[in-house]
Amino acid sequence: MTTIAYNDGIMAADKLAVSGNGKHGRVTKIFKVNGHLVGIAGAMDVAIALLRWFENGCDDDDWPSLQHDERECSMMVVSPEGVISVYERYPLPIVFEQGAHAIGSGRDFALAAMLLGCDPMKAIEVASELDAWTGGGVDALLLQDVDQ
Repeated sequence: MTTIAYNDGIMAADKLAVSGNGKHGRVTKIFKVNGHLVGIAGAMDVAIALLRWFENGCDDDDWPSLQHDERECSMMVVSPEGVISVYERYPLPIVFEQGAHAIGSGRDFALAAMLLGCDPMKAIEVASELDAWTGGGVDALLLQDVDQ
């Protein structure tokens, strides 16, 4: 899977690509889209379909049918105002009111690290040490640098 963490205007993600029980390289999992930060975690084919759905305006009728499949996938979106929303199985955002959030297999480790004062990049490093599906380096994006 992966780990995506957000806090204080920074989104960070690991870069590890896995399939089955093997490591298959590095991929980018966080993006700047229409003034938002977007992080995708889980089955990458479904995650990319979710990313395209968001890029194309979030029309409920265009929700990727694969997302109803058994493969787990999540997408975290941070608006220009800093509102954190997560999409999972349906085109309905789950809005989180706290200022920090994480998704993916290393979510709990990243959240604990941020609760203890780590920034999102360090939180991904912590998750990489403890979660078998997180690793391969860290990408980070700043909300203030997103073109609006």
